[in-house]
Amino acid sequence: MKVKPPFFNKLIISCTSGIFLLGTYAHHVHTVNAAEIKAAAEEEIACVLENIPKPQDDDCYLFIRLYSPVYKKTFSSTNFLRYCISKTDVSDYHVSHASIGFSLKDDFFSLTQTGASCVKVEHCTDISTNPYMDTCDAEKSQQIVFAVKVTREEYDRAIELIRNSSNLSYSVLQNFVIAQYCVERKYLTAEDEQGLDEFYRTHAKKSKQKKELFVCSTFVAYILDNSVDRIHDFFVEKGIDYHFLTVADLAEIPGVRPLFSSSWEDYNRAAEEFASSDENFLM
Repeated sequence: MKVKPPFFNKLIISCTSGIFLLGTYAHHVHTVNAAEIKAAAEEEIACVLENIPKPQDDDCYLFIRLYSPVYKKTFSSTNFLRYCISKTDVSDYHVSHASIGFSLKDDFFSLTQTGASCVKVEHCTDISTNPYMDTCDAEKSQQIVFAVKVTREEYDRAIELIRNSSNLSYSVLQNFVIAQYCVERKYLTAEDEQGLDEFYRTHAKKSKQKKELFVCSTFVAYILDNSVDRIHDFFVEKGIDYHFLTVADLAEIPGVRPLFSSSWEDYNRAAEEFASSDENFLM
């Protein structure tokens, strides 16, 4: 029987943004002033939150943006890691990074290791403002936006969670925990039991991760779990611990529906075109 190399499981991760210490961006991570980046990130978060378009009624939306990045360097550790992620896909969405937002403006929030281990604003049309995004090719990279309908109270809760996110940090180790989970799900689980609710119902685990440590997908899931009542109830009912959710899992949460996709650099045009067809979706 053919045996996989012992490092195989360790290299298949849920979000490539946390592993730059292994390769392409190692020098950058060590030399930038992380404290300055964190302070700037907190200032930008506060500014973006102050300028969120106000919903017109009690029906509000949270937006989840999932990314399929193409990296500027063809032969790099990040591209290799993206290949490894594809080998454990159980979803039709081949994505490897996630963020959350409050309108269709190109102001989304996510957690990455690169530059500083903190929550940052991400603009896929201006990648120069974010160390992780800047490693990608905005013309070739793709994104897809999803929406989840929420009440005004739930919407405001999510905003407050972002506003008070300065204590949250990226956990590189959690990538390896999720990697092992992904391998088990892809290769050791029957295909009809690999879906979000079925897999976690039969393979429920509780994370030992500290509450303030996340990867990009678990950060988004944390915001949803602590702001949207029906998503919290779904996680409880199915025995889902959001610390194990992958990027693609976010698209499988009940009530989360796809809106549109585009390249990164073409995001604003695609968002404006979509928003013009429905006044519920703000720009």
